[in-house]
Amino acid sequence: MPSPKMASRFILHLQLEPLQISPPIWRRLQISDDCTLRDLHHFIQAAMGWADSHLHEFRLGEQLFLPEQAWLPGETCQDDRKIRLKSLLHPGDRLRYLYDFGDSWQHVLAVEQTLPNPWGSRWCQVLDGQRACPPEDIGGVSGYLALLASPDLATDLLPQGNPQPFDPERFDCYSANNAVLRICHNRWR
Repeated sequence: MPSPKMASRFILHLQLEPLQISPPIWRRLQISDDCTLRDLHHFIQAAMGWADSHLHEFRLGEQLFLPEQAWLPGETCQDDRKIRLKSLLHPGDRLRYLYDFGDSWQHVLAVEQTLPNPWGSRWCQVLDGQRACPPEDIGGVSGYLALLASPDLATDLLPQGNPQPFDPERFDCYSANNAVLRICHNRWR
């Protein structure tokens, strides 16, 4: 009888708008291969600092993966809740993730390597990263770049009631990882 396949984990490099934002905003995640694309969506939201208040999609080549409520008539796509990473990703692959169809935040996830998985279940961890995620509803890349060019516009560009000034250089790996681990521990997906 063949032995069961050992679980694996992926090391993913996630970068926001790699062709438009410099210096880069990025995160490095390790994630178990048993996670679904929907799990990955929630982990990206937590690791980046997004509010998960908009629709999303994943693309790998010509394949499109969406939440069911985002499907358009006649569109050829798959339900992101039903696709496990182990059936989709391989070292060297680049998966595209779009968040917020209005602001169109493009993320590129590069599969850096595959390793044995000591956890044996759906799990994710933030290993590293740089720079703060842009504020929600800022108007996409152009609004974000306008904010960086003129920080005094922050009161006009940022949503009302923002408790702290926006610091584009701030990234707290400990806090990002805790946000991801809360999802794992609470089985919230």
